[in-house]
Amino acid sequence: MKILIIDDEKEIVSLLLKFLMKKGYRQVTGESSPERALHMIREGSFDLVISDLVMEPYDGFVMLKEATRKNIDFIMMTAHATVDNAVEAMKEGARDYIVKPFSLDELLLKIKRIEKERNIEKENDILKKTEIIAYSPKMKKVMELARNVAKTDFPVLLLGETGVGKSLIAEVIHNGSKRREGPFVSLNIAGIPSTLLESELLGYKKGAFTGAEKEKKGLFEIANKGTLFLDEIGNTPLDAQAKLLKVIEEGSFYKLGDRKPTKVDVRIIAATNTDLKKSIKEGTFREDLYFRISVFPIEIPPLRERKEDIPPLVNYYFRRFGHKEGISTAALDELISYEWPGNVRELINVLQRAIVLSGGRKIEKEHIVLEKEEGLNTVGIEEMEKKMIQEALRKTGGNKKEAAKLLGISRKMLYTRLKKYGLL
Repeated sequence: MKILIIDDEKEIVSLLLKFLMKKGYRQVTGESSPERALHMIREGSFDLVISDLVMEPYDGFVMLKEATRKNIDFIMMTAHATVDNAVEAMKEGARDYIVKPFSLDELLLKIKRIEKERNIEKENDILKKTEIIAYSPKMKKVMELARNVAKTDFPVLLLGETGVGKSLIAEVIHNGSKRREGPFVSLNIAGIPSTLLESELLGYKKGAFTGAEKEKKGLFEIANKGTLFLDEIGNTPLDAQAKLLKVIEEGSFYKLGDRKPTKVDVRIIAATNTDLKKSIKEGTFREDLYFRISVFPIEIPPLRERKEDIPPLVNYYFRRFGHKEGISTAALDELISYEWPGNVRELINVLQRAIVLSGGRKIEKEHIVLEKEEGLNTVGIEEMEKKMIQEALRKTGGNKKEAAKLLGISRKMLYTRLKKYGLL
């Protein structure tokens, strides 16, 4: 936590600095000049400002206004005669105030409370950003492990079926780490041809091969000071595995066509839905690479093993898709009883389909179309798809961009379907 102490009495600044550093706060700065302090707030990146109220030429309210503008927490220090002003400071955005003379332990308690609240708010923000619902014991355990490993720089291996949310957990780990200000770079290895994987990861120099008209940065270089998420790492070709291992171990690599090494500082999070130990026995995955990336493995349970999460997931995606009419008990029971081979990804698809089939009304059991149902032949699926597109266009007033968004597909794909069904 980065703290700035402001008081025009140098003795107070010095006392508080020594006390907080003794208590383990290493990033503490003190300033007795209000002019310099104001500049420091504007130019710095502090988490908390502790400022006296009565100072010249800039008082604590000036400091508070600037700190609030930069979303920095604030504790106002005040004398008994100005307690009313301190209460006013709370209304203006200060997190807390403390009345002089105060005990150092009282101030420490206030700082620790703010620190705890910031951590809770940060975790809530991360969960909102990454769309993770964790009500079930198994998912709560996953989130606990993710938060704990986020504080380290260890490589993480995320295990689980397709669609369980491995990429979202990877983002949770990145956003909860000291690298959160750095880039989060993701690559699905299964989607990259083996001939292009090396240049994608390491980059190349201009003229390295025919067609290399300009230099290209690889994903390792782009992810420098941040996190590189390697999804479906089990699909990495053996020759590329050797180079990947070398980069991870040495923190440097040679771009194609380059004679000088490029140094990087990157955290690796890998993910797979395959049994890498089995792949090692079969000779398709290197054992040394496995041990290097699996320092901290996290198994993410499939949706069928955490059915407590289905109702809140349904509510979350209804809010996201703008569906306000809800779902019947029978329809929700249908969702809960299903085994979900496609996991959360399949649930999202089913909910989008149900919203369209219901015409925006309350979702009933007949609007829930699952793969287990009979009669879902090619013709039936195409008829349903056409109906979904027509309903989406109706709901959005013919706005194709919004219709594509509602359907969860790209505009290009929507236009392809419109042509296919003669709806253009």
